[in-house]
Amino acid sequence: MYERHLTRVLWIGLIILMLGLFIILFLYRRIYLSKLVLVRKSMTPNWRQEDESFSDNTPLELSEKEILEQKDLVRRLQDLMEMQKIYLNQRLTINETAQLLSSNRTYLSRAINNILKTTFPTFINELRIREAIMLITKGFIVNRTQEALAQKSGFANRTVFISVFKKHTGVTPSFFIANYRQQKSESEKENPT
Repeated sequence: MYERHLTRVLWIGLIILMLGLFIILFLYRRIYLSKLVLVRKSMTPNWRQEDESFSDNTPLELSEKEILEQKDLVRRLQDLMEMQKIYLNQRLTINETAQLLSSNRTYLSRAINNILKTTFPTFINELRIREAIMLITKGFIVNRTQEALAQKSGFANRTVFISVFKKHTGVTPSFFIANYRQQKSESEKENPT
């Protein structure tokens, strides 16, 4: 009688354990797939704000003239970043950037906050992450380390790079690189040239 009860308890325990393991694997798979979606979204090169979104949620205390001036400054900032890629300078400051735009630190900061709805460091880090993703997709990382990738993207060190990369993409650089390589090899198998 005792052995029968013990056998029943063991079977129930085994079933609960298997069910728990199945749930954990299912959730892990969903998280993994959602990270892959983040990897694919991170590869989209659209970093510029559309003109229509500039006017959304701008502070009410700004005059129309001030809003237009700030939009113009942000456009010039984006052009500067696109043409000269000054965000690759590891020591870049908002003061230097403002000087290059013939503006001042306070006005540039206010324009970035009001028009882009972000801060200068976040804006610069986003550009650096997009640069890192572009370098990854062009094969830069094949014979180089993440440290080299971080420096080439404008980051002073690997630790900050990993932290910012994860914040902006939702995954670590190593996860991104591994899945990019996997995705690339799968697409090459499907479309041999």
